[in-house]
Amino acid sequence: MRNLKALHLPRPVIAFHPRAWTGNFRNGIRTLFTWPEVLLGLILAAIDGLLLVISGFQVNDFSVAATGIMIAYCFIAYAFYAGRGLAPGKGNTSNPRQAMATQTLMGLGAFVLFNAAADVLDYILTGSVVMPEWDSRFAAWDLALGFHWLDWYHFVLANPVFHETLRVVYDLVGGEIVLLVIALPMSGHIRKARWLVLWYMVTALITIFVGLLMPAKGAFVYYHLPVAQHTGYVPVMADLRAGTLHTINLLNSQGLVVFPSFHAALAVICAAGAWSWKWLRYPFLILNLLIIASAPSQGGHYGVDVLAGVALALGTIAVVRPQRTTASGIGVSEAQS
Repeated sequence: MRNLKALHLPRPVIAFHPRAWTGNFRNGIRTLFTWPEVLLGLILAAIDGLLLVISGFQVNDFSVAATGIMIAYCFIAYAFYAGRGLAPGKGNTSNPRQAMATQTLMGLGAFVLFNAAADVLDYILTGSVVMPEWDSRFAAWDLALGFHWLDWYHFVLANPVFHETLRVVYDLVGGEIVLLVIALPMSGHIRKARWLVLWYMVTALITIFVGLLMPAKGAFVYYHLPVAQHTGYVPVMADLRAGTLHTINLLNSQGLVVFPSFHAALAVICAAGAWSWKWLRYPFLILNLLIIASAPSQGGHYGVDVLAGVALALGTIAVVRPQRTTASGIGVSEAQS
């Protein structure tokens, strides 16, 4: 035994020293409800709950569970990180990493919550409120502006490489916004990350209510093109208005607004968000210009839909620019954009 005690063993290369978490989880949860993004999502979800009872619509249980788990994970993890800055006796210290973590988790959770609530609202309103359709007016406005929709559509089809390019980029915008919601705060652009989420929310709400007042079936249907049968939103919109669709699947929802084009608006928002990255701003700009160009031929949007979507996004970007970047009471400095 004495020989063993006298033996000098080498120290481990990696030493693990467990430490107890000393934050304040309850206060972390409290700060979560000081963010307008979170409150907006919760209010919209509460309105959805009331409308579901009144309208007779229902939401697929599995999609609710999957979405709820994602939101809960983000918000609980947010409370953990935010609570670390509220540990008793430790004071409020500047911690850029904590600011990046809390903004990423809060922003992603609020984005998922709002997106699910907005989808439910869009489906219920589309299936419950019937207004005169505006397709003929939108087509006339296109012609008045010198945009011949069918000529553009056939031009795209006549150029296979261009058509395939537009087809691919059209489907990228959803993944692009999620990437930016996560990557902007993680790369230190915390203020721009907040702006991006709020731009998305404000633009989406305006789009839903304008689309409710000025509904349309889209150019594919108006011009009697066969592609309409294979366009996701067309049969969904028809079933909602016929009263044959009553279950909403949050994991497979379709955008139902033709005017203004949310695709075009989202492309502008993504380009503005990605502008913070010096070396990636121009590739993202080119990508989003292609997404805007793809909206008529790939999404069945009229030319005026695209112009309205771009104008809506630019107006939102100009107006919505909150300055707050930290949770109330944490005192964590942001990594400046």
